[in-house]
Amino acid sequence: MKELTKRQNEVLDIIERAVRTKGYPPSMREITAHLGLASAAGIHKHIKALVRKGFLAKEDYLSRSLRVVRDTPAAD
Repeated sequence: MKELTKRQNEVLDIIERAVRTKGYPPSMREITAHLGLASAAGIHKHIKALVRKGFLAKEDYLSRSLRVVRDTPAAD
């Protein structure tokens, strides 16, 4: 299994919690705000990496289309 960076783990955790509690994934703006960042540019890079590594699926051009596709290892 490919390893995730600390920030990728944080982003994935935010998405998983939102889906569990609300039933749908957060927007990029919500993820950015949750992490206390000023810009969503970095979040987009982390989302792309999570998709590439097989942890998320995303449909282009659709809002809130993030879907967790693989269980993540438990945090230490």
